[in-house]
Amino acid sequence: MINKLRQWPLHPLLVAVYSVLALLANNISQVKPSAALRPLVIVCGAAILLWGIILLIVRDVKRSAMLASWWLVLFFIYGHVYNFLELHTGLGRHRFLLPIWIGLAGVGGWWIIKKVRDLAYATLVLTGIGLVLLVYPLIQLGIYGFRSQSISGEQHRLPTEFASLQLPQGQTSPDVYYIILDAYARDDVLESFFGYDNSAFSDWLREKGFYLASCSQTNYSQTELSLASSLNLAYLDDLLGELPADSQDRLPLRSLLQYNAARQAFHQLGYNFVAFETGFLFSQFEDADVYLSPGSLGGLSGFEVLLVKTSGGLALVDATSLLPHFFQESIHAPEKTRYRQVLYTLDELSKIPLSISGPKFVFAHIVAPHSPLVFGSDGQQVYYPESLDDATYIRGYRRELAYLNQRMQGILQKILADSSVPPIIILQADHGHDLASPDTRMEILNAYFLPEDGENQLYSTISPVNSFRLIFNRYFGGKFDLLKDRSFFSYYQTPFAFKYVPNECK
Repeated sequence: MINKLRQWPLHPLLVAVYSVLALLANNISQVKPSAALRPLVIVCGAAILLWGIILLIVRDVKRSAMLASWWLVLFFIYGHVYNFLELHTGLGRHRFLLPIWIGLAGVGGWWIIKKVRDLAYATLVLTGIGLVLLVYPLIQLGIYGFRSQSISGEQHRLPTEFASLQLPQGQTSPDVYYIILDAYARDDVLESFFGYDNSAFSDWLREKGFYLASCSQTNYSQTELSLASSLNLAYLDDLLGELPADSQDRLPLRSLLQYNAARQAFHQLGYNFVAFETGFLFSQFEDADVYLSPGSLGGLSGFEVLLVKTSGGLALVDATSLLPHFFQESIHAPEKTRYRQVLYTLDELSKIPLSISGPKFVFAHIVAPHSPLVFGSDGQQVYYPESLDDATYIRGYRRELAYLNQRMQGILQKILADSSVPPIIILQADHGHDLASPDTRMEILNAYFLPEDGENQLYSTISPVNSFRLIFNRYFGGKFDLLKDRSFFSYYQTPFAFKYVPNECK
């Protein structure tokens, strides 16, 4: 075996494979494993091509492999080093880093060609290092896959209090719409932070019969946590027990979302579950009774763009204005995908009352006005730099919000007009805007259309955890106690290190 490793310099391919699998392992909770297949083939092909070109020049299989591996290592760590320097020192600049990288490539290449003598031993060492490095991401992916399979078979049973839910005799089942506008801040925050007067939209909602909870706060500051709580009618510590504050393991949230209590309860009541593609694994339910997707949108996937931006491709990304149009289009593929997904959801949402028969529970996670901001005020697609200064973000958020308000008025009007039975509609944000402090990130849009005087049971500080508790009580004979409305902030890196945020809304 060792003799074969000495003779066969496989390390350029191992470098290529490791670069893709390590990135996949670090982002596996957000992407499907299949997202790595195409980049894996392309990167391996590029590694072989580079090796072949060097071989034609150097005329030595082992030496050319060493040179290819060295240049591949430099290429794949470039973006990581650049981003680290930019974040921690402010020195992340291509004009500084590129000359250093070119120098390292040249010096390393000279040393490999002129100084390395025992090529068999060097090949053995480099191949051994490559194989050892591959072990860690493979173990990570294997453990995640095993745990995912275990969790996918762990459908949470509904508590006994759900068993009594039923529609009162003689009444027709109302459609239920749960519409999440991601990162939509509360009116007072829009006024104070963005200088945006949202009263026209709020007044329109009130005129149509919506109740606006003017002092509402979200229960959690991140989408995944917020939805896991609201769709299960409970706080996370009650659902999962006490989680370590330093844990970054989001996998326990997966089954909470996939088999959430609201979905199960409406299924038990004879409802069809309708869901949309969102681009986020945790909020798209591909096994829904009706799953609405715009289909393949082409271009680079989000994972592929991440691979480009964490490698030497970052230098090309930052020079896209100098590159051919097709490359610019590919780099902007994630923003284009976001734009088309949101536009598709907005277009299809208003058609549901007439296009899908029978009682239905509709879940629509609309990833707007969350960044990246992709809509202009008239609905045109816009592109902003990846790193926005505050002024540009505020301007872009205001424009996206203006378009979103205009579209939501038409959508809600159509749903109300085309529904044979007055529907139940929750129009809610999962958390506040992206520049918010811990306090203001909790303050959200929260509006309800509850027919037959259902709004009489609402109050100004109601939070998402109580939305379905109140609805099941009012319309389906539930006996749920309303929970105390509490809010917990946490940072993305430590999702379960919660800081209590009191509601000081006046």
